Amino acid sequence: MKKAILILSVLLISISASSLFAQEIICKVNGDKITVKVIEITSDFVKYKKFNDPEGPLRNISIEEIEWIEYEDGAKEKFSTKEPSISEQQSSGKIPSSVAPHPKKKVIKKETKNFYIGPKIGINFSKWGGVENMFSQSDRIQKRLAGLSLGLRSELILGKYLAFQMEAMLNTRGFASHYEGDESLYLDYHQNYLEFAPLLKVQIGNEKLRGYLNSGVSLGYLVSGKIKTVTYQVSNGHISNIRPTEMGIFELHPGFGRFDVCFLAGAGLEMEVSNHKIFFDFRLSSGLTALKDKEDPWDFNPKNQSVSLSLGFLF
Repeated sequence: MKKAILILSVLLISISASSLFAQEIICKVNGDKITVKVIEITSDFVKYKKFNDPEGPLRNISIEEIEWIEYEDGAKEKFSTKEPSISEQQSSGKIPSSVAPHPKKKVIKKETKNFYIGPKIGINFSKWGGVENMFSQSDRIQKRLAGLSLGLRSELILGKYLAFQMEAMLNTRGFASHYEGDESLYLDYHQNYLEFAPLLKVQIGNEKLRGYLNSGVSLGYLVSGKIKTVTYQVSNGHISNIRPTEMGIFELHPGFGRFDVCFLAGAGLEMEVSNHKIFFDFRLSSGLTALKDKEDPWDFNPKNQSVSLSLGFLF
């Protein structure tokens, strides 16, 4: 009787121990399975003990590594929807090892630039405004003078549609004229200005091709100037007595002003190539200040006017 009671006690203890450490299965994302006793489940980890070592240390496994857990009652809880990699599936035998994994596509992040600077070159077609008195007679004709425009442009991007531009340019302005009479005259006024122009730019288009409008003012300083004249006489269809001359502009007009302010408005087209810009520019310029000093006794009030075409490259 005592022996039966002892055997029954041992059986009850064994059943209690087995129920305390009932078998549960953790299946990893890579297909490996672990026989465990789950102790605790948190938001990041599952804490468990190995089934064959119930007195052993408490272990952790990340939730991200677990595909599912099968509990002692047969219930199965799914944790991850992550698709195992080809190499993991090959190691678990789910697919043949002969299947090569697809290489990951390299994502190239485009560099975004906010500042550009580069050279600009163009041509000005200039004349004087406010000099109608000089050319009111039919024998006097004013023509536009072609001159070089050369310098630098910088650009600061303010947003998708706005940018701030600053230009430092050396511009040739002036005019050309022709007088017909007993003694005819060709006259060219050349004025070389160092100009600084802050501009606001509005642009529209895509990443590769954009159109834009810009406007602002130019602040100019007359660095140098010269007047070229050619006088001649025409008799019976023959030109004679040709006398070319050249003088400094201040020799003829001591009261010629050094400073000039112009209003600028233009439009252009730009193309982006490898984070650089190529642009083509059309611009109108209208003088806001007179070119002579107030004390000068001229009977006219000249102001610079021009149309310009230019192109450039921004780094």
